[in-house]
Amino acid sequence: MESALKQISRSVYAVIGPEGSTNFGIVKGSDHSAAIIDADIRRIDEIDEALQFTGCSKVSYLIDTH
Repeated sequence: MESALKQISRSVYAVIGPEGSTNFGIVKGSDHSAAIIDADIRRIDEIDEALQFTGCSKVSYLIDTH
């Protein structure tokens, strides 16, 4: 993963790419599901890798704010 995975709180993570190439959030649910916020589908490999690192087994919500 080129991007850095930062844990913000117990269940909230931020993925930040080099030089701002990407950034998105993951909120992990108690059932190991994820809400992904503002992820760029063109970065699907990084999304999959971040989900594995955070221990999320499925995506329940996809939130796009812009």
